[in-house]
Amino acid sequence: MKGPCQKLYKDYIAASGHSAYAQTPLSYTAEAFFCGRAFNAPSQKDAEKRALADCRSVGTKYKLKVAGGCEIYVSK
Repeated sequence: MKGPCQKLYKDYIAASGHSAYAQTPLSYTAEAFFCGRAFNAPSQKDAEKRALADCRSVGTKYKLKVAGGCEIYVSK
């Protein structure tokens, strides 16, 4: 993984509190994928909810359909 999603994932690892990292599924046919994050949330469930919302907002921002939808990849 390269680009901004790589940085978000590294930031997730470094976060000390409840955090989550979400992204669209990787595939060989996708031209791009999106990711989202939430760091130091009040609970793990809240972190996951925020990370999914952040991931989905990328498609909305750029008016693109997020193929396959966003999924939680890691959560703590």
